[in-house]
Amino acid sequence: MTSRTGTPPALAAADERLLSELARQLRADSIRCGTAAGSGHPTSAMFAAHSGRVDGGRGHLRVPDRRRCPRAGEGLKKWRQSMSTGISVRRVYDDPSPEDGARVLVDRVWPRGLRKDAARLDEWAKDVAPSTELRTWYHHDPAKFEEFRQRYTAELEQPGRREALGRLRALAVGKPVTLLTATKAVDLSQAAVLAGLMREAK
Repeated sequence: MTSRTGTPPALAAADERLLSELARQLRADSIRCGTAAGSGHPTSAMFAAHSGRVDGGRGHLRVPDRRRCPRAGEGLKKWRQSMSTGISVRRVYDDPSPEDGARVLVDRVWPRGLRKDAARLDEWAKDVAPSTELRTWYHHDPAKFEEFRQRYTAELEQPGRREALGRLRALAVGKPVTLLTATKAVDLSQAAVLAGLMREAK
């Protein structure tokens, strides 16, 4: 079942958690700003000026002004760094582990010979997989991996794929995520590229 916007409920909830956590960290920065300026009360004008909140329920965040508050963004930085932990890459044919956390298949094609119930997936993120053309060109040739990584990263900036990557990042907030692929050389796969991008603090 999907929401009115066409987003599966699990992903919609993940996006909501992402937004809420971001707003919480921005509010924490704002409180520190008010305290540093000599006003520790949350209802002060300083707090109102710097408050990182969701504007009118429309999903717009008011970010603290770093020029007026040098410490603004510290909580956001810590939140971004927390996203880099607990992201791993495994073959989908390997036995599931309790340490896997959310198990996400990032292949476009379903793994040959694998029963869906045996995969024990939380998500099948087909939209984040490389294009058929790129996958066919690459053919998991180690000599082409660096160029593959660059081309694939460029593909992930395209509409649709960019949003799919954003949902993966949201899924990784506060809990481990395992990216799964059928290829034997997981270190040379799109799953490895995705994991590297998810670990970056952008």
